[in-house]
Amino acid sequence: MPIPFVSEAIGSAIDRMTADAFEARYARIAPYKLAQTEMAMSPLYRKTGGALTLQPFVFMTECIDDTYRIALVFQLQGGGWVGRYMFHLPTAYAVAEFKSPSDALLRVLEAELQEGAKTLRQLIERAGQGELQSTSAKADVGSLHLVGGRAAGLIAPTIVIAKGADLLEETDTHVIARMAGDMASPGTAGGLFFGVHYFRKDQLHTFKKF
Repeated sequence: MPIPFVSEAIGSAIDRMTADAFEARYARIAPYKLAQTEMAMSPLYRKTGGALTLQPFVFMTECIDDTYRIALVFQLQGGGWVGRYMFHLPTAYAVAEFKSPSDALLRVLEAELQEGAKTLRQLIERAGQGELQSTSAKADVGSLHLVGGRAAGLIAPTIVIAKGADLLEETDTHVIARMAGDMASPGTAGGLFFGVHYFRKDQLHTFKKF
């Protein structure tokens, strides 16, 4: 089963055609298998009969600075509950090179997806062990990895931020935050907010703790 490439949180027919075209170009990476291989190493994993179903996918955002930013998403669901864990890949790709990927680009993307799958497995395990609990720490968080394009062609993406996110972990290099959001909203309106996010700090244009 190939992993879906999603070009918008709620995509139009054109968005879906774009995503299908990218999936064909990047088929050799087989990120679904990367995710499956990584999760198979987890003590929480069950080949059949698990309480939750894992759906991994790659989310692509074409951003205002003429780059694509990529997120690997592990979505868990079962019993009416849905949870998302997201790893935002370090590299941003120029639109032209991303649409005609070189072997070097594909190698970098595959390596970063492997890193992301490992990080997300560890996050899910920590959550399962009760180690990712909300604390009193909150933050307003903004990133082109969350909102990269202009809403309705007008509102700058840096204006749209996740307010009052739960700050689960902060180090010198990264942040783990849980955000509220509506998955039915367009990406430019914060449709990618919902879930637990792993960011490098240099991926954030806004990070205000309170």
